[in-house]
Amino acid sequence: MDSVLGEAYFDRHILLHSHIAKSAGTSILDALTEILGPSSVLDRNRSTDPETAVSSLSWSHKRSLKLLSGHFWHGTQERYFERRPVYLASVRDPIERFISMYHFALVDGAHPLYREFDTRGPDGAALWFFTENPRLANEITNSLGVPPEMNPIDWIESRYAIVAPAARTDSLIAKLYEVFAPDAEPRPWRSNAGPRPTFSIQPQVAEECRAAAARDTLLCRQIEDRYDAWLHNLAARLGAGA
Repeated sequence: MDSVLGEAYFDRHILLHSHIAKSAGTSILDALTEILGPSSVLDRNRSTDPETAVSSLSWSHKRSLKLLSGHFWHGTQERYFERRPVYLASVRDPIERFISMYHFALVDGAHPLYREFDTRGPDGAALWFFTENPRLANEITNSLGVPPEMNPIDWIESRYAIVAPAARTDSLIAKLYEVFAPDAEPRPWRSNAGPRPTFSIQPQVAEECRAAAARDTLLCRQIEDRYDAWLHNLAARLGAGA
């Protein structure tokens, strides 16, 4: 089958998973770890020193990897590999993502943003996150490497094999099984999916925050429109034959 990518694919390609926090990225990572095998996957987020997690590896270890995942920005990890980088990611509406992040930080207690969130409450924390921190306000487009002057979807179309809406990662995971492990039985993943938050943000606050996160909001809507076509052609977009 032309749509199945075997071991030879990884002689020429390395999968790079841009893990956007609170956007179902862990579910994708866990599924790919099962598909590709734990020894072929490196998750920078689980390293004691993420910045040196890849550079400190031997050449043979780097060569054995099929997937690198982590909270890294587009274009920052390619230099460590002599193979073609193939990017994939998942994204979530910025307001929904913030609510999940706020809830997770308060429950976790050790999250880097815990102190900022805990002292402000949901509305105050949202305004601080989106209106006082330009880097955080559009963290999705920033992490995916979208240049400020470029239409976000044009960048994603040319730089990423696929970016999935967080709510549709089950379909992406099923397709990844089909492409890389057609004999395996795919199953849905719900990694790090805790109880749903029981609070919301006031509508006027959400409107102000959404305006500050205009590029992230636009990109998420654009991805919704393109996702089915990407999914249908995933093997080709992953670089089959390239």
